[in-house]
Amino acid sequence: MGIAIGAVAAPHVKRLWNETIVPGVKNIYSKISGKKTAAIEQAVESHTTSLSVAERTGVTAQEFSRNIDMAVEGFKKNMSSEEAQMHMLNIMKLAELLANEIRSLSGAVIKNDEYSGEYLEWKAAMEKLTTQQVTDSINYMLENNSELFQGDNLQELSWIWGSDAIKEGELIPVDNNQIKEALSI
Repeated sequence: MGIAIGAVAAPHVKRLWNETIVPGVKNIYSKISGKKTAAIEQAVESHTTSLSVAERTGVTAQEFSRNIDMAVEGFKKNMSSEEAQMHMLNIMKLAELLANEIRSLSGAVIKNDEYSGEYLEWKAAMEKLTTQQVTDSINYMLENNSELFQGDNLQELSWIWGSDAIKEGELIPVDNNQIKEALSI
């Protein structure tokens, strides 16, 4: 039964992957790192059916984890820097895309020993973004530079709040549990 469902769903998942997820990850990762990676370029052109998140996105859990560390550290050193704030927001955008992708593969990752280690690495990387420090950073930006949450940025980050991002015309502060729930894999 599962194989039949997989065979029917595969073309739709592949199209979603190639037309939406990979280009989104590619765009956000290039903003974060300041460079385009050949692996992401290749993933966009490829019609791979690999279960590896790193193979499918061109981003390893270790790279993503390092980028999280750098963004958080950069933000702590210079919270008022708009560039540091944008890096943090871009990391959060990428995190949501990756969390969705990892969730979609989590059953396969857990059942497949080859990818179970990768799944645990991604889980550890995502947990870095669910700390109170990251939530406080987002709330700092909301309070001190709410212009960052206008237009496309607000739309791309709406997953943090769910449907209740704005109350009485103001962006509401983020609760740490909202981020934990949204990024759970």
